[in-house]
Amino acid sequence: MRALILFVIFFISGCISTFGDIHTTRSDFDGSTEISMIPAPVCKDGTFGTCFVKFGLYRSSRMPTDMVVLKIMIGSIESFTTSDPVQFNIDGDIVALNSPDPATMFDLSEGGYESSWSYKTFIVDKSFLKRLIEGTRVALKVTTSKGYYEGVFSSDKMTTARPAFKQFYRQVFELNI
Repeated sequence: MRALILFVIFFISGCISTFGDIHTTRSDFDGSTEISMIPAPVCKDGTFGTCFVKFGLYRSSRMPTDMVVLKIMIGSIESFTTSDPVQFNIDGDIVALNSPDPATMFDLSEGGYESSWSYKTFIVDKSFLKRLIEGTRVALKVTTSKGYYEGVFSSDKMTTARPAFKQFYRQVFELNI
């Protein structure tokens, strides 16, 4: 029984530790540096385990200095709307994001946590990331062909996206990795 409990603890710890992990790699091809953040949950306020949205980040040294790719995922196979698919409410200021690519991408991995996800990527700048990180209350709405998903980004719980965004921002823009 004790071995089973230890296995469950290690399994849960391993799963949780992957959300928001940041990886830095150097390209053998051109020597560029790439930094990516594994998507981490953005949960609906006041609920436990209702996290149908995840955010990830990516930056390459080949990109303009203050730009980052924001990956927004939803836990269902649905197309994002083409007009204002993602909106943020940052301390009362509504900001809409539009993707340079009208297509919604789908991750149809078999089994596990990564099954049945839809996602879009957005190009955002350093100042937008800073607003997300420093906002007192940051909520979001992702609109799809079937409805919408909401979440609160301003949570600093260990397994949510904002703590990982802070670490990513520090590595990319303050330490200049």
